[in-house]
Amino acid sequence: MTTDIGKWLWHYPEVMKVLTFMTVYGEIFGALALLLPFRKGLLRSGAIVWFALLQVGINVSLHVGLFGLISVVITLGLLPPWFWQQGAKWRGQRWAR
Repeated sequence: MTTDIGKWLWHYPEVMKVLTFMTVYGEIFGALALLLPFRKGLLRSGAIVWFALLQVGINVSLHVGLFGLISVVITLGLLPPWFWQQGAKWRGQRWAR
């Protein structure tokens, strides 16, 4: 199931340790960020982006078919209104120039 990039990573055990650490703690803190009742916009957006990047990393290193793509699309659907409002503000400012 390993892709060529996954096989290449096998030669760098220190990098794999860091990535494993980031995955485990990213899942824990990402889940907590989704549940915290304050600073919803920024924390939740960061957690959603983290989970989407995690899925991309899994897809790059393993052959998982459409699982990764579907997971990213579903995850992006959880972005809070704050994220879309910030995007609209940025787009409006950029087009006004």
